[in-house]
Amino acid sequence: MDKKLDYGKLLREILTEKINLVKPTSKLAEILIADDENGVFAWQAFGWENGERQSYQRFFARVHDGKVYIEEDWTEEGIATLLMEKGVLAKDIVLEFHPPEMRQYTEFALS
Repeated sequence: MDKKLDYGKLLREILTEKINLVKPTSKLAEILIADDENGVFAWQAFGWENGERQSYQRFFARVHDGKVYIEEDWTEEGIATLLMEKGVLAKDIVLEFHPPEMRQYTEFALS
């Protein structure tokens, strides 16, 4: 089984669901950017709010070497938690936004 394709598919499903939940109440454009070939997935929000230009990266991850490397995650419950609920093992998720020396204190992969 090709983990890259499976993990990418799961990320796409989870992010699409999250974005669709936020869209009705958001004043910003909430979009999914997915590069399946390179295993890159991002959730961006941008637009005008209260007379000011806004741009946020809500989530960014890479699927590489059979693992999901989460670079940014500003969601409330954490996409890693949702991935695990869908069967992804903690040892296949790296929380890159934590410093390497702090990762040992989580249940997730060190790298």
